[in-house]
Amino acid sequence: MQTAQQINKELDKLSSKREILKQQLDIIRANRTFKCVACGKRHKIKDCEVIQTHWYVEPSGCTDGGYWNESDLQILCPTSPVRNRVYFPSPIGLQYEFTYLYKHLFKKVIDEYENGTPLDREYEFINNEYFENNAKRFELSCPKFKREY
Repeated sequence: MQTAQQINKELDKLSSKREILKQQLDIIRANRTFKCVACGKRHKIKDCEVIQTHWYVEPSGCTDGGYWNESDLQILCPTSPVRNRVYFPSPIGLQYEFTYLYKHLFKKVIDEYENGTPLDREYEFINNEYFENNAKRFELSCPKFKREY
């Protein structure tokens, strides 16, 4: 039977190994490409800037509201004034999962709040279905939503 000290030593090794593997995964993910809806070219995640949009919940009552929620990510096309909106119509979990896995891998993250932004609003956005259509490629595990028209 192992001592507590030996078990803690093993746990430390596993923790270090886990961190190394997570860093390797981030490198793979950062080098993934997507097809831009604006210019038609493929761009690496790590080479693009992304805008994290936010929307405000108005205060109501004594303790409700008065805070900002994160909304979608919009990737700036490096060659044109168009944003590639990373949009998953459903399930909403795909949106959160993509943000969690990829947001920190972009060259730069710009926070934008409704009714005010650090940018000059010269950009328009287009929903980029590449992410939804390639959810498995981006390691998104929520089941793809089947639209019924």
